[in-house]
Order: sequence, then C-alpha cells, then structure tokens
Amino acid sequence: MQETNLIMWQKCDQFQLGTNFAAWMMRIAYLQTLTYQRKLAKEDLFIGDEDFLERLAQEAVQVTSDTALHEQRQEALRRCIEKLPERQREMVRIRYSEGSSIKMIAKRLDLAATAVKQVLYRARTNLTSCVQFETKEVKS
Repeated sequence: MQETNLIMWQKCDQFQLGTNFAAWMMRIAYLQTLTYQRKLAKEDLFIGDEDFLERLAQEAVQVTSDTALHEQRQEALRRCIEKLPERQREMVRIRYSEGSSIKMIAKRLDLAATAVKQVLYRARTNLTSCVQFETKEVKS
C-alpha cells in the first residue's frame, strides 16, 4: 500500500485531469500487487493465486465503474439544477443545501407549506428526468 502511494505521487504528473482518478489509482494498485506477488514468489515466500488476483481486479474495476457512474450523475445533477426554473432552484437550494424544513421555507417565502411541497415535488421530478436523460447521453 505504501509503495502504491509512493508510485502514485511519483506519477501524479501523468494523471490527466478530467479522467477517472479512481480507475487510474486502482490500475496502479493492481500492477503493484502483481509486482509484489512476483517478488514474493521468487523468494519462495508466497505461492500466488492468480485467480484470486483476477477476481480482485474485476471487483476493483466494478468499484471504479460505480464511482465513475456516481461522478457522472453528480455532474449531471449540477447541470440539471441550473436548468430548473428559478423558483424551484431556490427552494431546492434552501431545502437541501441549507437543510431547512418545509415549514421554515414556507415561513421564509411567505407561502403555504403545501405550495412548498408541490414546488419541491416538481423540482425533484424535473431533476430525476433530467439526470436520467443526461446520463444516457454520456453513455452514448
């Protein structure tokens, strides 16, 4: 693990901003694990299980893939929030960024709580549709 971190620091200039950091990191860790296994095998300290390492690598790829999808969705959500009508965007900000309750928002904006709930419901519906659309476009 320490050697992997050291190599990541040494190669940090090779990482391209905007690409998947988790995938880059996991690839370095995988290659370091293989190198370490070969070293131990040469010293007769460890008989490597290549199937185990392959399964571990596949799981790492899956985690990396899940992380990449999460990052895509987060970015899509940011873009979609910007596309919301001003009133919906403001209420989403107050509710989720500031953590205000429905009652607090209603009082602050001089609205009925049912009106706030309706606006937030529409905002969530819009965001869900938008994020789904945006992430489908990214995959294509």
